[in-house]
Amino acid sequence: LAYIVSRFGVTTYWKEDVEKKSFGKVYNLRDCVVLAQVEEPLLNAAHKVDPTGKLLEVYRDETMALLPSIIRMHERGMRLDPKRLKMWQHFADAKLAKVEGELRAAAEVHSSFNFNGDYDTQALFFGVFPEEQIRIARIVSMKTYEQLQKENDQKIAEVEADIAKREAAGRTTTKAYALSLERLEKLKVWKPTKVWQEAVELVERYKGLKQLWPGIKKWNGRKTEKKQQLSLSKKTYPEMLNVAFKRQEELNDLIRPTEEHQEEKLQLAQFISVSSLYGAYSRVSHIVSTYYTFETWEDGRVHGRLTQTGTATGRLSMRDPSLHNIPVREAWAQQVRRPLVSDEGFVFLLADYENIEF
Repeated sequence: LAYIVSRFGVTTYWKEDVEKKSFGKVYNLRDCVVLAQVEEPLLNAAHKVDPTGKLLEVYRDETMALLPSIIRMHERGMRLDPKRLKMWQHFADAKLAKVEGELRAAAEVHSSFNFNGDYDTQALFFGVFPEEQIRIARIVSMKTYEQLQKENDQKIAEVEADIAKREAAGRTTTKAYALSLERLEKLKVWKPTKVWQEAVELVERYKGLKQLWPGIKKWNGRKTEKKQQLSLSKKTYPEMLNVAFKRQEELNDLIRPTEEHQEEKLQLAQFISVSSLYGAYSRVSHIVSTYYTFETWEDGRVHGRLTQTGTATGRLSMRDPSLHNIPVREAWAQQVRRPLVSDEGFVFLLADYENIEF
């Protein structure tokens, strides 16, 4: 829309310039204003591109004709069964815990290891450790919990002695006495700072953590733009596994493998096992995080946004949530659909045109 306005409209780009308090109303109002501005020049431009008028016929007889139905579908929404939603969430929690448990056991990592964190996965798969963060964490966590507790106990004893002196001198109405009492209460409920806890956790997480298969460093895969590090993504994941499988075949074909080759075989076996489990975990984690809850209006129904211009082929797309893309390949993932039910007296009708796109 911003591009269209820049070509045909007179209103400047407005999206960053809207106050948050009246964001929705002002945003929608300006959308309407700029669309009214660009409609006529845009249609004129379309006529120049296609003097026969067929392009405008598609716009008028198909795109615009479908719009009222899309609006009604959006406003009607889909019924959400709260009981079924809770059942799905319990199922999803159990499924994710099971897959994550299998992955942790295979990778042999610390309980705080985060498989969704870039630093942790970079270290495990590619041997790239956050050296600076680890160095700082070691400094912060140099004192043990017992040492910190002992220091806190000493402070409590000092404050209690100060309070006793003030009470003996009859100075219990002073501001200093009140502050000492307040400080004593805080010291008695002492606990380590969040920074210290996070530092200890980080040091423990990377202690003894080794790269699964050092040979992956020879792989010339896609790298991140900023740090030029190997990237673990949907595109690179299959490539990485293919490299591992090829190397495994090479090692299996060796007539006289050395001890180093045997050690690499073991590393590769674990690498492939963990990588396969990581792929399954990523898939489950993505589905669960996307469809764990459904945003509803005051009527308790799910109102997804249907878009006519969301695909290159012209078919409808949906977002917030994308009910068009609910997974069906895995049998367990079909549980996602269960909370979405038809109204009483109605049923869902599933229909699809095959190969109609062109």
